[in-house]
Amino acid sequence: MHQQNTLQQLALPGRIILVAAEGKNTCQIARELAVSVDTVCQWRTRWIGFQAALLEDVPISERLTVAPRLGWPAQITAEQPAR
Repeated sequence: MHQQNTLQQLALPGRIILVAAEGKNTCQIARELAVSVDTVCQWRTRWIGFQAALLEDVPISERLTVAPRLGWPAQITAEQPAR
């Protein structure tokens, strides 16, 4: 994993995938979890993209990790805004 993810960052995608497995649609999931439809679509698409991969090759924690973003690296560290 390139980025260090907190348990909270891994929890939201996990909840989205679990609620989707219950058969709920994207709008229902977004309402239930109080997130945008775009966020639900992003994670559902990402999860579906891993279906062909074996768990030994791509573990669950990596599947739920935020993909690295393209562009300039952050100019402010995670600790700086807290100061």
